Amino acid sequence: MGLFRDRYLTKPPRLAGWDYSSSGLYFVTMCTKEKMPYFGKITEGQMNLSDMGKIAEQCWLDIKNHSNGIRLDEFVIMPDHIHGIIQIVRIGNANGINSVGDDNFIVNDCRCAACGASTKSNGDIVDAAHALHQQRGSSLGTIINSYKSAVTNRCHKNGYKFGWQRNYFDRIIRNDNELDRIRQYIADNPKKRK
Repeated sequence: MGLFRDRYLTKPPRLAGWDYSSSGLYFVTMCTKEKMPYFGKITEGQMNLSDMGKIAEQCWLDIKNHSNGIRLDEFVIMPDHIHGIIQIVRIGNANGINSVGDDNFIVNDCRCAACGASTKSNGDIVDAAHALHQQRGSSLGTIINSYKSAVTNRCHKNGYKFGWQRNYFDRIIRNDNELDRIRQYIADNPKKRK
């Protein structure tokens, strides 16, 4: 492939034709820029989070508070990357694995990471911004981009030099056996690294 803006164009990392806002389980991996071990270190098979690692962990746990229909599954923060499983659930969509009930679709009072607007229902402008976020806020790309932005902003706000590798890796989890294998891979990841 050729160059565009002095970068080599590569094959798109997403599955062509797949709607990444549709119900399903997604295994994602995000790496730090130049594989820098910003998030901590592994000692005797255990991950010891740095302050930036703790920021990354808190932002990960906050994902479900910023988008309706999101469940977080197994995840691990490694020194230079993060593995996690995100479930997107749509009511009325039979493609979801381990579907959840309507209680997962409560609108939370929080600050919307994707658009920066308060999501509290206190005015027409804020409600409109929140409605827009809820429509587009649950695609995998928007979730990951919002997460990466939140981690970067919090790290910079605390005076840390931090950056992400461009893009991220994802895999659509197609069945329970694959889900079990990926969960085990995530759980075992710190033990496999020295």
